[in-house]
Amino acid sequence: MDPGTSLRLFTSSLIKTRYSTFSALSFVLYDHVLTLDAEKSFVWNSPWSLGKVLFIFNRHFGLLALMFNAVSA
Repeated sequence: MDPGTSLRLFTSSLIKTRYSTFSALSFVLYDHVLTLDAEKSFVWNSPWSLGKVLFIFNRHFGLLALMFNAVSA
């Protein structure tokens, strides 16, 4: 395979990865916006527990990781 074809394949793959990352980020942000009211009433008003900490970590760390990946990709 010549270098030009290799470069085109790499560029095409990189563009598809970026589109996929931004698409996933938009779905996650949409989900966060839709469920924010339920999260405030059920999670933030409840007493602190291991389940609450794990929920908050899982929900917000995943969003932050996806945002970091979208920016750095």
